[in-house]
Amino acid sequence: MLIVAALIIAILVLVAFSFALVKLYKGGCFKTIVVILLSPFFAYEAFQYYWYALVLPPQIQITYPVSIGDESHFREGCGVAVFKVSDKTIEAIQKDGLKFFDGATQGRGYPKPSEPLYGYHTYETWKETPVPFGWVSEGTWFMCSVIRPDVAREIVKAAKLPGSFYTIKPEGQLLVIPSLGYVVFSYYG
Repeated sequence: MLIVAALIIAILVLVAFSFALVKLYKGGCFKTIVVILLSPFFAYEAFQYYWYALVLPPQIQITYPVSIGDESHFREGCGVAVFKVSDKTIEAIQKDGLKFFDGATQGRGYPKPSEPLYGYHTYETWKETPVPFGWVSEGTWFMCSVIRPDVAREIVKAAKLPGSFYTIKPEGQLLVIPSLGYVVFSYYG
C-alpha cells in the first residue's frame, strides 16, 4: 500500500512539474527551464567532487577531476575517481619518493579519531608499484568506472610498473601516478 501511495505522489509531482514547465515555456522563459532542468545534474557533480576529495589524504593536493563515475544500489556501490594532482604535489613526490607518503594515511574529511567514519577512511602504509596482480587482472579495481579507454590503459600500464605509489583502505584503493599526474581512487562496497 505504501508503494502505491508513493507512486501516486511521484506521478502527481511529475504532472505538476510538467505543467509548471509548460507554463514557463509559453511565457518565454526558456533559459529558466534549462537552468531548472540542469541544476540537479550540476549539484550532483559538485557533490561527487566534494565527496571524493574528502577521502583523499590532505598531502595529495588535487586541481580538477579527470573522471568520476559510480554506481549505487540499495546498500552497496562502487566507483572510480581520477583527479589531476597539483604540480606542487608532483614535485614533492618526485623529490621525496615513497617518503612523501609518510603520514598520508587519513582521508582529509575524516581527521578526528572520534568521527564515526574515521577508521573506514584510514589507509594502510603506502607502497611503490607494481600493484598486486589481482588489481589489474580481475577487473575489480576499475569496476564502475567511466574512464576513457585510453586513459584507463595508461593508468593500468603505470600501475604495473615501478614509479607510482599505492595504498588500500577498507573497500578501497588509492594510486598516485606522478608520471601522469593522476591520483586514482576506487571503491567497492
